[in-house]
Amino acid sequence: MTGIGLGLSFLVCAALGWEACAVVAASIVAMLAVTPRWRSVLVPAIGIGAAAVFGAWRGEPPRVVVPAAWVDHAEWLSGEVGEIPAATGRSQRFILEVTAFSADGKQWTSLYEPATVCVTAPRYPEVDHGDTVRLSGRLHSIVDEPAAIRAFLRSRGCTASVFPYSLAVQQRGKGIRHLASRIGRRLTASAVGAAPGDPGALLAGLVTGDDAALSKQRNDNFVQTSTTHLTAVSGANIALLVGLGTTLGSVTLWHRRIVWQFLVVGLIWGYALLTGVDPPVVRAALVATAALFAIRVGRRPDFVTLMILSAALIVAVEPQQMWRLAFQLSVVASLALSLVLGQVEPRTWQGWVRTALLAVLTAQIATLPILLTIDMETRLAAVPANVLVGPLVQLAFPLAMIASVVDIVLPPLAEVLFFPAELCALAVLWIVDLAATSPEIPLDRVAQSLNRLIALAAAIVIAGLSEEVRAWARRLPGAVVGMPWRGWVVWGAALVGCAAMLALYAGR
Repeated sequence: MTGIGLGLSFLVCAALGWEACAVVAASIVAMLAVTPRWRSVLVPAIGIGAAAVFGAWRGEPPRVVVPAAWVDHAEWLSGEVGEIPAATGRSQRFILEVTAFSADGKQWTSLYEPATVCVTAPRYPEVDHGDTVRLSGRLHSIVDEPAAIRAFLRSRGCTASVFPYSLAVQQRGKGIRHLASRIGRRLTASAVGAAPGDPGALLAGLVTGDDAALSKQRNDNFVQTSTTHLTAVSGANIALLVGLGTTLGSVTLWHRRIVWQFLVVGLIWGYALLTGVDPPVVRAALVATAALFAIRVGRRPDFVTLMILSAALIVAVEPQQMWRLAFQLSVVASLALSLVLGQVEPRTWQGWVRTALLAVLTAQIATLPILLTIDMETRLAAVPANVLVGPLVQLAFPLAMIASVVDIVLPPLAEVLFFPAELCALAVLWIVDLAATSPEIPLDRVAQSLNRLIALAAAIVIAGLSEEVRAWARRLPGAVVGMPWRGWVVWGAALVGCAAMLALYAGR
C-alpha cells in the first residue's frame, strides 16, 4: 500500500498542484495525530508527503500549442528529426524539431527554443531519428487547419505542418536510438513486403507500431471499431514478449537462471527502443522488468503498485505526459485490467472466452470517460470485434516479429513464418471490415459535469468487477463495527481529503 500511496500522491499533486499537496499533508497530519503507534507509520507518511511535494513542484499545466509568428513566411527549415519516422508507400512522416528558418530569401534565423513541426515528406531520402535535415515547403499553421487536423497536430505538440518539395539530410544521427530507428525501419519493411496491401501494413503495425501504410478506408474502419490499439505498441506487446521469453526458457530449462532473465529484460528494452521509446511502452517495460526481478527474489509482483509507480516515474521525467491522451488511456486501461483480471486464472476454453470478453468490457468502461472528452464515434459491433481479433493478434504478433528478424539473415525461412501471420492479418481485417458496417454509436462531446458522473459510475463498475475490491468490501462492515474512535477520525480525514480532491478536480 505504501507504493500505491507514493505513486498516487505524486500523480494527484502533479495534476492538481499545491492545493492538492496541502490536502495530502493535512490528511497525513490527522492520521499521525490519532494513531497510537504513530512512529511505526512515520517513515511511510513522510515518504508520501515528500512524493506529494515533489509532484506539486514537478507538475506542469497542459501545454498550449501557440502558433509561431514565423510560420506564415518561413520558406526553409532546419532541425533534427525527433522520432522514428513512419513510412508509407510513397511518403514518410516524422516530427521535426526546428532550430532555424529562412524567410523571403534572407539569412537563417535561429530559434531560442526548438519548435515542433509535423512533416509528411517524400519517401526518399530516408531519414532516421536524430538526423539533421533541411527542407523547403509551405507551412500550414495549426490555426488554419480543420478541427480534426488541428486536434491531431495538438496531440503531437506541433505548431504547424508541412509537405516539403525539397528534403536533404545534412548530418546523420548517432547513438543507440538512431541505430534502433534504422533496425525498426528494416523490420517494418520486412513486414510490409511480406504481404501485399493492408495485410502487410497491419503486420508492420503489430511488429513496430508503424501502420502508416494502411489504406485510408481500412484506417477509418479501425478507428470506428475502436481497434486502433492493435497497432499501437503497448503493454500487450511487452506481455507477449515476456510470455515468449518465459516459454522458451521453460523449454530449455534456463528460465530460472539469472542470465536468461537478463536476456529477457534486454529483449524487452531492445523492443522498446525499436518502437520509439513511447511512454506507454516504457511504462510497460518498467512494469515487466520489475515483475521479473520480483519473481527472481521470490516475491509475487503487485501489478497495480508497479503500474502506478511506473506512471509516476514517467511523469516525473516528462511532466507533459500527464496530459497526453495515449498516456492517459494506457494507464487507466492497464490499472483497470490489473484490478479486474489480477485474480482470474482461466483453465478451460469457456474460461478463456469469458476472460477475453471481460478484458474488453473492462478496458472499454475504464476509458469511456476519457474518450467522451473528444469528438468521436464507434460501432455497435466494436466489443465483439475486439474479442474476436484478440487471439488472432496474440498469434500474429510473435510470428511476424520472429519472421521480421529472420528475414534479415534468412529470407526463405521468413516467408514460411510470415504465411500464418498473414492469414491471421487477413482474418483481423475481415472482422474489422465487417464490424465497421454495423450501426453507429455517436460519442459526442458531453458536458463536463455529466462526464464526471460517468467517470464516477465507471470507477464503481470497475470496483464491482474486481474480486480484490469486493473482498475488501466484504471485510469492511466487520472492521467498521469494531473500529475505535481514532479509526473514525482517520477515515473521516481520508474522506474529507478525497472530497477536497474532487472539489479541486471539479474546479479545473
